[in-house]
Amino acid sequence: ATGLPGFRAACARLCLGGEPALVMQASLGYVVTMTQQLLQAAQVVALQRDVFGRHGFKRLQADGTSTEDLHHAEWPEMIP
Repeated sequence: ATGLPGFRAACARLCLGGEPALVMQASLGYVVTMTQQLLQAAQVVALQRDVFGRHGFKRLQADGTSTEDLHHAEWPEMIP
């Protein structure tokens, strides 16, 4: 992502100038998300899947790696 700083600057200039640049900003968000080492949103989705479907999730360890085995949390029932 060598061109990312320039892409960010171009989007910022457009926004500060009051120009709508929705597609460019969405593209910037996509590129930034896909180049992240750790996706917070993916962790939320995994936890939601475990809550509603009991699919399990991998835990993130202190060194940044995930466990190999699936874990299941004890979630309270949503409907009494």
